[in-house]
Amino acid sequence: MVAKINLDHICRKSDTFFYLCRLKSKKKSHNNYQMKKIALILVLFLSFTFVFGQKNVRQTASNFFKNQQFDKALEAINQCLQDASTAQDAKTWFIRGNIYLGIATSTDSNIRKLDADPYTKAVESYKKSKEYDSGNDLNDDLFAKIDFIAKNYFSMGTKYFEQKEFLNAALAFEKTSDTYNAIGISDTISLGNAALCATKAMDNKVAKKLYQKMLDNKCRAVIIFSAMAEIYKDEKDSAKAIQIIRQGQKLYPNDFSLFLDETNIYLAFSDVEKALRNLNLAARKDSTNYLVFNALGSMYDRISSDSARSEQVRDEAYANSEASFKKAIAIKQDFFDAYINLGALYFNRGAIYQNMANKLPLEKSEEFKKLTDQANKYFELALPYIEKASEIDPNDLNTLMSLRQIYAIQAKKEKLAEVNKKISDLRMK
Repeated sequence: MVAKINLDHICRKSDTFFYLCRLKSKKKSHNNYQMKKIALILVLFLSFTFVFGQKNVRQTASNFFKNQQFDKALEAINQCLQDASTAQDAKTWFIRGNIYLGIATSTDSNIRKLDADPYTKAVESYKKSKEYDSGNDLNDDLFAKIDFIAKNYFSMGTKYFEQKEFLNAALAFEKTSDTYNAIGISDTISLGNAALCATKAMDNKVAKKLYQKMLDNKCRAVIIFSAMAEIYKDEKDSAKAIQIIRQGQKLYPNDFSLFLDETNIYLAFSDVEKALRNLNLAARKDSTNYLVFNALGSMYDRISSDSARSEQVRDEAYANSEASFKKAIAIKQDFFDAYINLGALYFNRGAIYQNMANKLPLEKSEEFKKLTDQANKYFELALPYIEKASEIDPNDLNTLMSLRQIYAIQAKKEKLAEVNKKISDLRMK
């Protein structure tokens, strides 16, 4: 007889086993959760402790700074810069700036030896502090520090200028502007001083850079365009000289000084036609400008001396040149340049007739006399203007030598002896 198996008993026993297994599994999961929770708390605790520790290091750096222990202060603040939690903190960089500023202003030579350029590093630090100071909590403190450094640079620039060390002055004034710019303050006045000093130092490369910085800083003064054009003109770069003048004229289309600057460029590069066009327009705009009329006289004189032009064109130019120089003299009666230029105009015309006479053969005595008389007429016209020029500037050697030529031609022995003595005296000085 086969024994009957109690299935109910087996099922209950299996249920009990499954429940026990599930219970064990739950206990294991719970234990893992607790371990993870503990680990997370530990990580958070360690992170908090590390950040708190880094801030303690920053405070230590500040304490070293207050105690004038700059070497230890630098070591501590640099440690803070190695971690993102404090490397992007405005106070960290502010303290760093203070440390370098302290080194820069220290009277202890050993402390100053800690860094070769502490002012620059201080400014860089304050600039970083400004970048990270999103709430503008350090605005007043940052301005006070930057203002102190900028004024120090400005004082250095003034001192160099007084000592005629113009390039050093330029660099100091530039640093003044750059220092203010580190916290977003524009200082084009110091930049202007720097550019003028660089110009006086005849360092065109530095001067151009500084004038360009002024333009980049939205400074649009007429003098900037004029100064840059003058530099390019000195460098024989007519294209860039005209280009910068055109930039200025777009902003100031009615500015007469820029118009004259443009004209001077044409004059410098012997662009006679464009120079004449501008000068005649300038004369109409300002009929009291003796410099314009003197320049007009010089341009017409060039045309009158150009053998490639027709005789009619040359004669008209000669008449215009004469009239222009006389107009300049009428406006300014002690204007040396106009007197000497008008005298030279007459003298050179006389020299043309004299050279023509000298080339004649001996048998053409009558023609020789006519040409010589014509030459003497122009020498006579030249004499009072050259004498007046010598009166205005008695030490101008070229004027005296021109007088000597005329006195010799006219056989004025006493006048010749007198002018020869003046020339000799000048050469002995």
